[in-house]
Amino acid sequence: QADELPPEWLHGNLADVVDLLAGFAFKSAWYQKDGVRLLRGANVAPGALDWSDEVRLSEEQAADYGDYRLIAGDIVVAMDRPMIAGGFKIARVPKADDGALLVQRVSRIRPIRQLDPAYVWHFLNSQIFIVHAMSTATGSDLPHISANDILSAPIHLPPPVEQQEIARRLASAFSWLDKIATEHARAEHLLPKLDQAI
Repeated sequence: QADELPPEWLHGNLADVVDLLAGFAFKSAWYQKDGVRLLRGANVAPGALDWSDEVRLSEEQAADYGDYRLIAGDIVVAMDRPMIAGGFKIARVPKADDGALLVQRVSRIRPIRQLDPAYVWHFLNSQIFIVHAMSTATGSDLPHISANDILSAPIHLPPPVEQQEIARRLASAFSWLDKIATEHARAEHLLPKLDQAI
């Protein structure tokens, strides 16, 4: 609840602190084998980009769509069927994919003020955001979330230093969980050998 927040924390909607851009409707007839990658919903997987199904636009034509170029660190969200078995389809653009062009039904999110990039990443992966976005999704066979579904999400905003510390602690906790998961997988692999030895 907003009235239970520390006095220095702010409460608002995501629209107050991020810039959101929806992709362009590039025609499939323009697709090429070489050139600039087009980032479509099929390329957004939970936590990473997946280029196994890749299309491109010629360098010459891509030059006309500079406003849709992605930069490293941008957050992208698939707006069609955003929730799959593996989780919510959201990813950060790595340096290697800097310059890819944003296609329709994918949105790009950039923090614009008083918002730490790592903090907004963790917020967009939180159940608070995902439940909000999916509760307003339309369509049953192909659920779709809109820009408004994203931007209307309520967000608590601590001071910048506190945002950074929250993001640091979350990153540390997830790193520890990954380590535990790796050790668990290794132990499961060794169990049959232990049984044989016994």
